[in-house]
Amino acid sequence: MVGGVVAARPAMGQDGAAMASPATALARVPTTAAARRSAPAIRRRFGESVTDYAYVAGDLRRIGILAGSLVVLLAALSFIIR
Repeated sequence: MVGGVVAARPAMGQDGAAMASPATALARVPTTAAARRSAPAIRRRFGESVTDYAYVAGDLRRIGILAGSLVVLLAALSFIIR
C-alpha cells in the first residue's frame, strides 16, 4: 500500500505465468461471426476437467443424504398422522 493506494498485482495462471487483463483479453476476441467460426475450439484434457469439478461428488453425496433423510421423515410422519 503506497500513499493509501493498493498496488494491483498481475493475475497468475496455474502455470505461474502472468495472465492478460480482462480488457486486454476482450480486445483479442473476434467480433465478427465469421472470425468466431474460423477460430479453433480450445479443448481441455479430461484430467484438467476432473480437478475443476472435484467438489461435485461431495455435493451429490450430500444431496442424496438430504433427500433420503427427507423421504424417511415423510414416511415416519405419514405413520404418525394416521
